[in-house]
Amino acid sequence: MKEASTEIETRIRAFILEHLDPGTDLGFEDRLMDRGYIPSMQLISLVGFLEDTFGVEIVPFDVTPDDFESIATIADLVRSLRGRK
Repeated sequence: MKEASTEIETRIRAFILEHLDPGTDLGFEDRLMDRGYIPSMQLISLVGFLEDTFGVEIVPFDVTPDDFESIATIADLVRSLRGRK
């Protein structure tokens, strides 16, 4: 069963708010790194969540900082990695 396009974004947003930056009003297009929503050291936690939750493998050499610019770009990355399977 394919997830609705906003389901992925919603789950990523919920994880960020719960584990990385609680209490923030965060939109799907907000620039996460620039605004300090995801400190660079917390990126490892986010990657683990994405791999476990969405069944993808994120190899450091296959991604760029732009892939983690916003919830929308992270969701696009997840969709792209799912498409490789």
